[in-house]
Amino acid sequence: MIWGTHMKKAVLTSTELIKAEMEFINAINVFPVADGDTGTNMYYTLKGVADAIADLEERSISVVADVVANAALESARGNSGVILSQFFWGFREGVDGREFLDIPGFAHALWEGTRWAYQAVANPVEGTMLTVMRETSESARRLAKERRHDVRSFMHHIFQSALRALEKTPERLRKIGKPKIVDSGGYGFVLFLEGFVRSIGVPVKGVRIRGMRAEREVGSGK
Repeated sequence: MIWGTHMKKAVLTSTELIKAEMEFINAINVFPVADGDTGTNMYYTLKGVADAIADLEERSISVVADVVANAALESARGNSGVILSQFFWGFREGVDGREFLDIPGFAHALWEGTRWAYQAVANPVEGTMLTVMRETSESARRLAKERRHDVRSFMHHIFQSALRALEKTPERLRKIGKPKIVDSGGYGFVLFLEGFVRSIGVPVKGVRIRGMRAEREVGSGK
């Protein structure tokens, strides 16, 4: 089961992961314009959330998701921060008052988060953070229907789906005339998801960037 304590740990962990990669995320920020602030915006959006839940002692995921959504709305910075805040708001709606989430429930909340994030963008473009969100949530819904995974296995598999989606972003962005590098917002979202996976206890090494392309680290996985 996925509880509010897991979501709290996910936010706190991913905030630190993005802080560590913030300058690099800024450096690879080329879409929609190369203004070099995606890492900064995502970090300060998440930091506002982390500050809001730091002293929260609540096991119910609906309570934690509500605090997260409201804090993200207040702290959202830039396009990436707004998209992230809308993702959190949709996730909150998907939780729908539950005390905890099972695998289908988490897949549904992830899908609702993605749907709300898409609604925050007038003209969604493939190869961005939205694409990574969508392909991850689509994978989660498929896996949830199989009913053959425990939570740890499920989270491991959807994280791998997020990595694969991120690895495709350079080619997709190249088609619209952008340099062949991974999408900065997509990378930030994968780092957030890495925090969630770690909160469940799945020992992943995640993804790091080599030569402006996403590569899974040797030995990553369960």
